[in-house]
Amino acid sequence: MSAPSESTRAWPRTLLLVVLALSVMKGLRMPNRWSVTQYLFGYDFGFIPRGLFGEVVSVFGSFTRKYVVLAALAFVVAGSLIWLVARVAARLPEVTDRAGVTLVVLASPAITMMAHLAGYLEQIGYLWVLALILLRRRWALQFAAAIGGAIVLPFVHEGSILWVGALTLLAVVVCPAEAPSVARRMRAMAWLAIVWVLSTALVVVLARQTTTERVNALRTDRTASFDIRPRQDAFSPLSGSLSRSHEEMRRRWHEPATQLDMVWSITTFGPATILLALIAIRRARTFADRGTKEVAIILTIFSLAAPLLLHLVAWDLHRWNALVALNAGMAALLMLGTRPETVPIAAAAKPVGLVAALVVAFWSIASDPVLFDGYGAAHPPFAWHVTFLIQFFKTGDWSMWIPIVGN
Repeated sequence: MSAPSESTRAWPRTLLLVVLALSVMKGLRMPNRWSVTQYLFGYDFGFIPRGLFGEVVSVFGSFTRKYVVLAALAFVVAGSLIWLVARVAARLPEVTDRAGVTLVVLASPAITMMAHLAGYLEQIGYLWVLALILLRRRWALQFAAAIGGAIVLPFVHEGSILWVGALTLLAVVVCPAEAPSVARRMRAMAWLAIVWVLSTALVVVLARQTTTERVNALRTDRTASFDIRPRQDAFSPLSGSLSRSHEEMRRRWHEPATQLDMVWSITTFGPATILLALIAIRRARTFADRGTKEVAIILTIFSLAAPLLLHLVAWDLHRWNALVALNAGMAALLMLGTRPETVPIAAAAKPVGLVAALVVAFWSIASDPVLFDGYGAAHPPFAWHVTFLIQFFKTGDWSMWIPIVGN
């Protein structure tokens, strides 16, 4: 039988690019006022939670008090995240379920949500996790970077431990290209977990000193200096109470509309999440070392469960479900990227089947998630995007790119 031609091999690559483009275009829009407002947070009036990234950005001075500048930065963050996920997925080694995982990850509605929420602070954490994957050829450097993330990310957002904490532990345990002993990897994981907890606790303790007056002063300063009106409600969580937020969510969860919204959200994000989680856990069960196997399964489950805890205290309904779907994909990529020479494999994982992957990928592309801010997903031929660009080129009106007040 003759070897496949170059054009034949290019077809799967082209298919994956089309799938990725569809996923991105479904959610693509200009970064909203909430995301760029978070880039305005800083320590001008004393410590506040979520202030580190904005403080670093503010080093560039008044240049960063313009919407187009911060929107461009938000696109760089989201674009880098999506590109690195696609790169890691496309470069998986020859393992069971590789083709299906790559297809399902790129078709995942989580990719749509990441494009839709360009620049949200959790994306900084996911970029850090992807950096750990890329650093696996030098385990000592990878571990140092993981410790750095555990120290820094809670100051970017105090919820980082729930979003990416378990994924960083998983990367240290199963993703080295060198061959540290099992005992050494477990000790490293334990130290990393301790640093995550201590850093997050420090942010929570310091956040209690954040007064309403301090937040109001920051809001007034940024509203006066930013070239568009920032989202005023984006400042409220900086001095908010968890107990008050929990009471608000209890009220919301008693509303039938919220319950129905969750049902639709589960039908959108659930299939990809379940399939990718199943693949990750099946891969973990093939590890020869029992300790590594059990820890990998536990961390995978925790990475899925942790973002759901935010449903108790925060209203971004579909956002948390999207992060669960993204975490399932990241866990699958971490597991399938594990090298047998560093984490011995006892047997081949039972495949879920390419047919199942195709069905889930088709559902993910065809489904119509109502994004958490009420914007519906776009679909081919993306007429609104095309019409918008035609109108812009006709009028040259740059104000068209600025999101409306309230968005």
